[in-house]
Amino acid sequence: MCDELSAIIHDTPYMIPTPSLRKETPFWTQYNEMVAWDHACWELVKPLEPYATGQSVFEAYWRTLAFNTSSGSLSPSEYRLSYSTWISGFMTAQEMLSIATAPKPRVRAPHLMGPTLAVLNLCLVIVYYRRWPTSVWGWTKALLLLAAANGCCLLVSSAFQYSGHLVVWWKLSRLLAVVKCQAKTSQPFDAAFNRFCSGRKFCVTTGGLMGWAPLAARSGDRVCVFQKCELPFVVRREGSGWRLLGECYMHGMMAGLSADLDQSNLENITLI
Repeated sequence: MCDELSAIIHDTPYMIPTPSLRKETPFWTQYNEMVAWDHACWELVKPLEPYATGQSVFEAYWRTLAFNTSSGSLSPSEYRLSYSTWISGFMTAQEMLSIATAPKPRVRAPHLMGPTLAVLNLCLVIVYYRRWPTSVWGWTKALLLLAAANGCCLLVSSAFQYSGHLVVWWKLSRLLAVVKCQAKTSQPFDAAFNRFCSGRKFCVTTGGLMGWAPLAARSGDRVCVFQKCELPFVVRREGSGWRLLGECYMHGMMAGLSADLDQSNLENITLI
């Protein structure tokens, strides 16, 4: 036996398809859950500094989340930026949704704007005619001019009241441009994460390793490496034997590790 599972994050948010902005509540919930999940995992691995491989915990962490693989080879160092941008994207999404779902501010027009502009326009009529209108047609034109002036007053007042919507639109447009850039940069990490995390749970072991365990795993299960196997497995003691729960990924237990096993430390177990 090699190691033992000590702690497991049981919930792994897995978002396919990407939540739609048209459904604000699920979108907000899933992104919040993803940030909370990443925070819980990070708090779990922080005490592992320095990591068993000699890497920093952050380096080991993002490599573990991506299963340290990219199309069959080890994850390139560029994935570090890709992961950082990936998690930043959730923060940006949260900011967008907080703006989109917040009550839209309304700027009240000055209280005396309408009457003041109406009086000014009345003076304009008098100046335009240089005297009070004396004919029916003159008063008709004056009233039409005043009606147009009052309409302008209403438009200005409405613009003041709904200027908050324009501010929100501008903020969302700016953040949407940021999200598009983040999505492009984070795509390599996101693809690896979504490809491998389904059906697994993030965990740490008593030996100080972090990795991914099968869904059925729980604290106290054992991690072992079988001869001639390329991956470690998780097993659980049941009576006089052991139940095989499935393969796992433990960062630091590299492929081909069985070739380096100390033959004197091998143990025979019975799978049931």
